[in-house]
Amino acid sequence: MKTPSKQFSRFFVACMLILTAPFLCYAVNTAHDNTYTIGVLAYKGKDAAVQRWSGHETYLNQHLAPLKFKIIPLSYKDDELTKAVINRQVDFVITNPGHYTELEFGGHVSRMTTRRMSSPQGILDQFGGTAITRPDRTDINNYADLAGKTIAIPSTSSLGGWQVHLREAIAQGVDLRKDASIIELKNHTKVVEAILAGE
Repeated sequence: MKTPSKQFSRFFVACMLILTAPFLCYAVNTAHDNTYTIGVLAYKGKDAAVQRWSGHETYLNQHLAPLKFKIIPLSYKDDELTKAVINRQVDFVITNPGHYTELEFGGHVSRMTTRRMSSPQGILDQFGGTAITRPDRTDINNYADLAGKTIAIPSTSSLGGWQVHLREAIAQGVDLRKDASIIELKNHTKVVEAILAGE
């Protein structure tokens, strides 16, 4: 099994802190040819993920040569990213905190670095998501109103697309896992499109 040296690990952590990765995890890939693979959560689709993260691949390859790095976009669909981690097909993972927690509790990853978001008022310590409906759905005004409804979500592993909403709904006395019909579309954009289409 190939394990990065301590010097490489420190340098990589420093680089990724500069690059502000959302949540960088170390997951050992036991079969590769001197190229470190970085699985990234493609929550808006693989093309968007490649566009967002290809600059990181270029940066790491330029500054950490002769080490090589390759971005691998993996989606919620068919649990691609989760399976890649469990099957040790990637060396590092960039994902959201909710998904990271699932992977860590499963014993599959260890956290290396996280991103701290800043604002004019200082470091942000809260995270949220947005629940949307069509404007003609005047019967839906709060989480309690979602009982008995059909809800489209990207994935149960999505922090902003599901987990924070589940928490808020439970606080209002509704467990959406039991009290609503949940459809996972595996992509944030597809959720918006489904709402606009009245699905």
